[in-house]
Amino acid sequence: DDVLTYWPIKRREDGTERGGRAWLVRHMLDGDLYDIVFQVDINPDGSGEFGGGAPWQVGFAYKGLDTYAMQTLPPLYEVSGRGTASLKTLQLNLSHGKIDGLDIGPSMLKLTKLDQAGQQMAYLDLRLEGGVPKILEILDRQPLHVTSKAKVPADRLRGHAKLRAKVEIPLDKSRAHEVLYQAS
Repeated sequence: DDVLTYWPIKRREDGTERGGRAWLVRHMLDGDLYDIVFQVDINPDGSGEFGGGAPWQVGFAYKGLDTYAMQTLPPLYEVSGRGTASLKTLQLNLSHGKIDGLDIGPSMLKLTKLDQAGQQMAYLDLRLEGGVPKILEILDRQPLHVTSKAKVPADRLRGHAKLRAKVEIPLDKSRAHEVLYQAS
């Protein structure tokens, strides 16, 4: 809540909140931010030297974070790591955490083009460890549907696995068919 005190609210014409602050309010359930550093580097043309040419950037560390990084997936919880945010990008580098009882190893979530309506993208480099059925269940959620598309008989598989999944997801629902993924 302390961070939100200093973050101006942007609103749509209908009065609803929009932008990075609104995303944070909707998706972050609990946790602590610390080591917060605000940097400014503005060129004469208004551009900057940070991610995507942004004129400012906020760096931070977090621990005990509980979040719905994606509304269609179970929440991530007990997440720790470091991140950066700007007008154009948000990047979370996770050290560890959990999702639906599975351990999350070093992973990354990056949202780009936040200032370009309809062009926003999410890039996820996720490392999971745990039971095969649970991993496959998560991979089969919207918008991925990995297990269904590959016709994997998830209900017949057992065991323990370590997974690395790289996923590119357009945040505009009309582009949901453009999801790309690689898992090993």
